[in-house]
Amino acid sequence: MNEMFCFQCEQTAMCKGCTGKAGVCGKSAEVANLQDQLLGALIGIAGDRSADKLVIEGLFATITNVDFDPKDITSMKRVWSMLVVWKTYKH
Repeated sequence: MNEMFCFQCEQTAMCKGCTGKAGVCGKSAEVANLQDQLLGALIGIAGDRSADKLVIEGLFATITNVDFDPKDITSMKRVWSMLVVWKTYKH
């Protein structure tokens, strides 16, 4: 992925969001997009008390300068996506 729009932190370019190949913080477009997908999965499991710890860990992974490794984010995203499916079928 070569393009990004990221407004996840206080470092955003001109306080409007970073665009292009990388953010002001050094985050790549790939990681910014993966973090957006991770946040979407977290929204899916939010409110389930049994998933509170996982939601906190997932949110922490999207904070600036915490983890810009695409493999780590993809791995977390898979776990959260599976939990969303589990939660859907649980009810």
